[in-house]
Amino acid sequence: MSRRSAPLPRARWLSFVAAGLLHGVFLALAFPPVGLWPVALVAIVPLIWAACRTGGSAKSAAMLVGLGAFPGWMFQHVWLLHITGPGYPAMGVYMSAYTAVFVWLIAQARCADWPIPMSVVAGLLWTAFEVLRGELLLTGYGFYLLGHPMIDSTLLSAPAAILGAYAISTLCAGIAGAVADAAGWSGLSRPTGGAGALVIAAVWLALGAVGLSVNRDQGPQSDLRVGVVQTNLPQSNKIGWSIANKREDMKRFIALTEQVGTQRPAPDVILWPETMFPGDALNREAIDQFDAAGVFYRVRDDAGQETKVPASAFAADLLATHRTLGTPMLVGGIAMDGNVLELLNPASTTRPRRYNSVHLLMSGRIAQDRYDKVDLTPFGEVIPYVHRWPRVQQMVLNLGAAGMQFDLSAGTRAMPIRVPVGRSDYAAAGVMMATPICFEVTRPGLCRRLALGDGTPGGRAGVLVNFSNDGWFGDWDPGRQVHMLAARWRCVELGLPMVRAVNTGISAAIDRRGQLIGTDGGLRREAALVLTIPVQTGAKRAQTPFVTLGSVPMLVLAGLGGALGVACWWRRRRVETGLL
Repeated sequence: MSRRSAPLPRARWLSFVAAGLLHGVFLALAFPPVGLWPVALVAIVPLIWAACRTGGSAKSAAMLVGLGAFPGWMFQHVWLLHITGPGYPAMGVYMSAYTAVFVWLIAQARCADWPIPMSVVAGLLWTAFEVLRGELLLTGYGFYLLGHPMIDSTLLSAPAAILGAYAISTLCAGIAGAVADAAGWSGLSRPTGGAGALVIAAVWLALGAVGLSVNRDQGPQSDLRVGVVQTNLPQSNKIGWSIANKREDMKRFIALTEQVGTQRPAPDVILWPETMFPGDALNREAIDQFDAAGVFYRVRDDAGQETKVPASAFAADLLATHRTLGTPMLVGGIAMDGNVLELLNPASTTRPRRYNSVHLLMSGRIAQDRYDKVDLTPFGEVIPYVHRWPRVQQMVLNLGAAGMQFDLSAGTRAMPIRVPVGRSDYAAAGVMMATPICFEVTRPGLCRRLALGDGTPGGRAGVLVNFSNDGWFGDWDPGRQVHMLAARWRCVELGLPMVRAVNTGISAAIDRRGQLIGTDGGLRREAALVLTIPVQTGAKRAQTPFVTLGSVPMLVLAGLGGALGVACWWRRRRVETGLL
C-alpha cells in the first residue's frame, strides 16, 4: 500500500484565520436566511485545506482556524444576546472548539502516513463530531448540522429515511474530503479524489432512490384540517407576564381561536403553541385544587379598583370557547402534579412538580391524556448536569440569565396523544399525534420514541405536531427558520407529516418528505390558520427503515470516526518519535 506524499508547507498564520472565516461564510450562505443549500457540500473544504497545511504545528493552526470560525458562530447565535450576556460568547467558543479539534484531527490523519482517502477520513470524523455535539455532550445541540440545508432537495435528503439526518452530513463531509484528495492536499494521487467523489455520489443517489421509494404514500389517506392559533408574545413578556396582561392576551387568544374554529370547512383539531395558556396550570387536578381552596388573583384597573379573579378563570374561558366550537384542541400549558396549594405558602419546602405540557380538550372537558416534555431544553429550561443540585443551578442562572427560573420537571412517558376526529374517513378511535415540544423536535431518537408510542397495535403516531415558543429568538428571524429546518428532517426520518404551532412563527404544514406544503402565518405576528396535511388512514401504514433501525447505524459510524481519530493521533506520534 503506497504512502502519502510529504506534508505540504505550513501556511501563514493569517491563512488559517481566513480558512475559519470562509467556513463561517459558507455556513451563513447555506443556512437561512440565504438558503443556498449546495454550498453545504463545500462548507468544510476550507477546514480540510487548513488541516493539510499545518506543517508541524497542528495545535496552533487549529486554534487559529477556530478563532476565524468564531465570528460566524456568533452571527448564527446573535439571538442569545438578549437572553444571556455571558452565554452568548460562551456558545461561540463552544462551537468554535469543535471546528478547531476537527482541524487538529484531520492534521493528524494527514501526517499519519496511512493512505486512507480524505473522503473517508473527513466523513467519519465529521460524523463523530456531529453525533457528539448533537446527541451526547451537554445533552446535545442539534442545530446547524452540516447536512441540514440539503432538506430543500427531495432526492438528496431522502437517505435520511434510512439512516437519519446525520447520514447527510456524513455524505457532505465525504464530498469535501474528496475535493481535498482531488486538489492534492491530502498527499494521495489526485485521481483518488475523483474516484471518491464518484463513489459517494453513486451511494448518495442510490440511497436517495431507496429513501424515496420507502417514504411514499401507501394505502388510503385523507386530508386532516388543523387549525393553528399563532400568537406573538415576546419572550420578555412570558418571563414577566402580569395577571392584567394575561387577561388582555387571553382575550386575543380566544378571538383568534374563534376565528379559526368558525372557518369552513371547520378544522378537525385546533392547536395552541407551547405554554401559551396563561393560567398557572391547565390539568384538571390542579384546577380542582384551586377551586376547592377559593384561590384568586387581585387585579387593579387603571382607576385603582380591585377585582378578584379566580385562579381557574383562564381555564374556564378556554373551556367555554372549546364547548362553543365543539372542536378538539391541543393546548400548550403548564401542568402541576402534587399539592398546588404549597405555592401559596412561602415557608413550604415542598413544591408541586411543574411540567411543560400539551393538554387535550375534548367533549367539553380537559382530558386526562397529556404529554409532558421529556427532554428539557439545555440552558433554556435546565442546566445540564448542574440541575441535580437546584440551588447551584439557580446560582449559575442568576449569573448568566437573571430573572429566569428553571423549575420544570422532565416527563417520563414518550407517548402520542389520541385525538378524536369526527369524520367517517377516520377510524372512530381518532388520530394518534406525537407532540414534540420546542427543542425536542431536533432530537431524532426522542421523536422516534414518540412516533412509535408503546408499540401496541394502533399506538403508532400518524402525525407529528411540533409545539414551540420561538419568542426566544427575539427579532432574529433566521433562528426561527433554522429551527424549522431541523424540524423538517423528522418528517423524512419517520415518514410522517407535521404541523408546527409556533408562537411568533413559523407555523407550517410539512409533508412526509420534509417539504413545506402550507404556511402563511408569517413571522412575529398573530395569525389564525387552517393548514391541511395528508394523513394515512389505513390500519397498515408505511414505515421507514429509520423507524426500525433508529440511530444505531450512525452511532456505529460515529464510533468508527472516534476510533479513527485516536488511531491517527497515535500513528502520528509513533512516526514523529521514529518508532515507525
